[in-house]
Amino acid sequence: AHGRHSTHGSRTAPPDDADPAVTVPNKRRIPGLPCVLSEPSGSMSPMSVLTRDEAQTRAQLLDVHHYGIALDVTHGDETFDSLTVIRFTARADADTFVELKPAELRSVTLDGQPLDPETLDENRLPLKGLTAGEHELRVDARMRYSRTGEGMHRFTDPTDGETYLYTQLFMEDVQRVFAAFDQPDLK
Repeated sequence: AHGRHSTHGSRTAPPDDADPAVTVPNKRRIPGLPCVLSEPSGSMSPMSVLTRDEAQTRAQLLDVHHYGIALDVTHGDETFDSLTVIRFTARADADTFVELKPAELRSVTLDGQPLDPETLDENRLPLKGLTAGEHELRVDARMRYSRTGEGMHRFTDPTDGETYLYTQLFMEDVQRVFAAFDQPDLK
């Protein structure tokens, strides 16, 4: 999606299926602290690239039914909050992963059970031991605004004082805005 949207004094309400109040508290290695990734503000580090074989395997495994996405862009010009709820079916018992590139991964739950945010490896969050059937994944993260056009860009116009946002989610850049099975046939 590409476009100008004023965010001056506004906040996007989360959809019912992305209500953070129903997120189960996560189990963390360091109690009380989320997984914070150390990257300079505004920096875009390289990510693991999805291979053709990985994409084909995951497409055969998963059927994605729904993405519920709530973005809170009221925290200033460096970061924004991203809450993603993904409903999907696994066609078989298997391991897979979801992609995201957060500044901070606060909590992750799969079917109401907490997953360890520290398992995030670059941009891949493993989903181990999936069983065949319906699943719900909830990911609560803080994301960085882009300064290079990838992901979500925020700009305050010095002339009118209005703040504008735009996204450029080409290729694998969606994971800079929200958690996703980041391939065209599963988004």
